[in-house]
Amino acid sequence: MDKNTMLEAMAHIDPKLIEEADGTVSARNHLLKRGMLIVACLGLLVTTALAAGYFFAAPDVEYQENQHHVVEGVDKVGDSFRPVLNKEDGLPTSTKVPLSVFNEDFLADVANKPAEDRVLYYNFNAWSDVEDYIGIKLFENPVLDTVDRGYFTQNGVETHGLMFCNEIEDILTGVRARAAYRVKPVEEPYNTVSVTMEVAVYTEHSPIEESEMFSSFFFVNGADITDELYLSPSGGEFRIVRAEVQGGMVRYFGYVCLDTSYICVETHFHNEAIALSTLKEILDGFVIA
Repeated sequence: MDKNTMLEAMAHIDPKLIEEADGTVSARNHLLKRGMLIVACLGLLVTTALAAGYFFAAPDVEYQENQHHVVEGVDKVGDSFRPVLNKEDGLPTSTKVPLSVFNEDFLADVANKPAEDRVLYYNFNAWSDVEDYIGIKLFENPVLDTVDRGYFTQNGVETHGLMFCNEIEDILTGVRARAAYRVKPVEEPYNTVSVTMEVAVYTEHSPIEESEMFSSFFFVNGADITDELYLSPSGGEFRIVRAEVQGGMVRYFGYVCLDTSYICVETHFHNEAIALSTLKEILDGFVIA
């Protein structure tokens, strides 16, 4: 409730009720001052929350046809979608993280990596490992803590997940972490839904515009791509994208910006309904600060 709405509502209070409560007309003035103080405090809390960067927002989705992209040196053409934050939704003016919040040892590793390495890779077995390494809490999701870990193979190393960093002239511009999970659906307990999650965090030195911090996802031409806004029981808003890829396989993607983390959760399974329900189960588990 804003100040004008509160004052308008107070204007309809019967003066006799106030006089009976306090015995004087001054009580009405006291109530008015108290109401204005409450409104001012609420406004200060909202402003402080936005300044601190605490928010939970679902992005919009932009679709692009016949986009060029390169895969292992081969130039291809395909359709794509990109989740995009809408600044008109009252989000903070910046969700980029200052370098001062990262661990000094981590920043030193980035600056001292071999010149021939384009990015710094780091394999890990749990989200807590990468969070401890970089010094930032990425998210909290108890649901993911209870499911089986999947496996990636990066440069011949089998791992639960991997992290890689981008930098410009040895200055960190972004961190991207990815992990694999396997969820056993109740309907088919002898099978597992493949789940991949990626989280991106950008620093104050990143040249990427805030509206473009989510990565694009490419498909073959003519792919069937749809999206919807999903509201979790805890009140979080997510953007769910359904995409049909080559061979008729359907994948579901859940997107959200949580504080300063840009999160994508992907699920795919031979049963499309189970792939979607599994995605929503994971999205419901994100803890809103």
